[in-house]
Amino acid sequence: MPLSARDEHLERVDVAVIGAGIAGLQAAFLLTSLGRRVALLDTAPWIGGSFHLLDRTFPTDSCGLCFMEAGLSPTFCPTLESARNPLLSIYPLTQVTAVEGQAGDFRLTLRQLPRYVDPARCTACGECLAVCPVSGPSFDEGTLAPRQAIYRPPWRAVPRAFVIDPTLCTHCGACVEACPEGAVELDMPAQTLALRAGAVITAPGFEPFPAERKGEYGFGVLDNVVTSLQFERMISFSGSTRGRLVRPSDGRPARRLAFISCVGSRDVSVGRPYCSSICCMITAKQAAIARELDAQASCTVFYIDLRAQGRDDEYYMARRLNAPGIRYVRCQVSTIKQSQRTRDVIIEYWDEAGQRQEESFDLAVLAVGFGPPAEAAALAQALGIERNELGFARTSALRPAESSRPGVFAAGAFREPKDIVHSVVEAGAAAALAATLTPAAPLAAEEPPPLRPGLEDEPPRLGIFLGEGGRQYAALLEDLERRLRRLRGVARVERIPSLASPAGRDALLQRASEAGLNRLVIVDAPLRFAPAAEANLGQVLRGLGLPDSAVELVDMDAWPPAGCDVPARSVNGLWDSVRMAAAGLLRRPLTPRPAITVSPTPPAAEALDAVVMGGGPAGISAALAMAELGLRVLLVEQAPQLGGHLREFAG
Repeated sequence: MPLSARDEHLERVDVAVIGAGIAGLQAAFLLTSLGRRVALLDTAPWIGGSFHLLDRTFPTDSCGLCFMEAGLSPTFCPTLESARNPLLSIYPLTQVTAVEGQAGDFRLTLRQLPRYVDPARCTACGECLAVCPVSGPSFDEGTLAPRQAIYRPPWRAVPRAFVIDPTLCTHCGACVEACPEGAVELDMPAQTLALRAGAVITAPGFEPFPAERKGEYGFGVLDNVVTSLQFERMISFSGSTRGRLVRPSDGRPARRLAFISCVGSRDVSVGRPYCSSICCMITAKQAAIARELDAQASCTVFYIDLRAQGRDDEYYMARRLNAPGIRYVRCQVSTIKQSQRTRDVIIEYWDEAGQRQEESFDLAVLAVGFGPPAEAAALAQALGIERNELGFARTSALRPAESSRPGVFAAGAFREPKDIVHSVVEAGAAAALAATLTPAAPLAAEEPPPLRPGLEDEPPRLGIFLGEGGRQYAALLEDLERRLRRLRGVARVERIPSLASPAGRDALLQRASEAGLNRLVIVDAPLRFAPAAEANLGQVLRGLGLPDSAVELVDMDAWPPAGCDVPARSVNGLWDSVRMAAAGLLRRPLTPRPAITVSPTPPAAEALDAVVMGGGPAGISAALAMAELGLRVLLVEQAPQLGGHLREFAG
């Protein structure tokens, strides 16, 4: 039914995307590229979903997430760039409680939980961490890397501000007293919000299978049994072990590794009769990376059978099957035990000949399956959409992005477990369908601030400013500062308070003005896309009469802080980043970067917007979707009729 006049004052967006993981981010980016205004909602304190857990992805073993958006360079990071998108509004810690209306005009009622830390004032200095007396399991590594009740988000997260876990916090008030900016608010209330949207895309992601439900494998009881998600962090340089393979029981190197497949997949005894589709590939990737990190490591994969999705994945799997140091054993693992003396884990299994076998390992990794997210039932009820018997969103057989409610679309693992590639493809389909329900809104370009007279004729004068981003970076900054003072072409190297603070903003403006600088490299943490730092930097540039092309930002959060076990990598990596930023600025002309404009115009009568080669089901669907967006499309097919192989199955 149409919405009432009382809703006219609500914030209006074209599409609300529920779930800010890989699929949700992709859908949001595609929609904004079409000129649609998007609200991106997530129940987590930040956006990114499982993106923050991954260093490398199959089938390339590289961080392929930065190539999610076609045509962008490897410096593109989905979560960080989202904060700069003028058509994208971010709603962390937000639940959808009700959806009224119809396709083209929905009203969403939202409940936003408190963060207990004001993102506008938090500089992520870390003073609160030094005084917080409570700790508990982390969201990604569990008990392997406990975190405090107040904690720092992953370095690529948005927002960048600290957050308090209310299930751990005792309200002792120590963090309130320690915070120099007064950003901690223990009495921060929840808020009820509402917005209007023409379409809704649901992409809330997945929930890993709770491995403790398979009691025979000893997870949560045996020290040296971990899940594949915990091991993913162990092989990551941003994880607690910084890429070292160690046994949780004693910290000794873990070189004899056992991987157990299908834990919580294809198992009717735990209500998971389906295949999670990506566990085999995750295990193959982790075994290969473990061998890269430690050439003495030997990996044994216990599996029922192997499933790879598509040509590239099959080729990837074939390489791992024949790789040195990796052994695949087809069997059924019955139990996992642990030696009280050596703390080795003992795998008991039945081989293909029906013989009982036992082998000892340093570490056992359980490749857990994936299911619907915990909030799936409540979300489906709020949206008024159906779920299938397995708990996933029920979608149309021939139009798999469409849910049971017109105007509400589904993508990613909310439909069924799938890898990144398939999630991104489905997100594109959902975005295209959602865009047909909403017209593009023009976005006026912002006028760039005036530049100071004679700037183009000034010789380069470069200053490098090191922000005091927190006590954990003190040693890192000291080493970096010594190197920078020997760097040629640099007029000034100085320390300033964090740019996220008013003191840092004022110090940068004053010292850059006194030195007559016209190019700036700023090193701080957090820096890029922190709201306060972004706002302060804009004020500094306006005060100096400089364009935004005159500054380069280097975020220290991209490198492990001092005190970790890879200090050389931290200093060298940060040094290289600053050096490259300085070299680029010294060669760059000071011209304003073009403003972002979104103003779609219809093509000329004789022009085409797209050509689709192939008139089968995929080509026809793509052509129709673009036509519904108002694009002029030419569909080319070499056969006398459209339909491709679909015509062979016609009745």
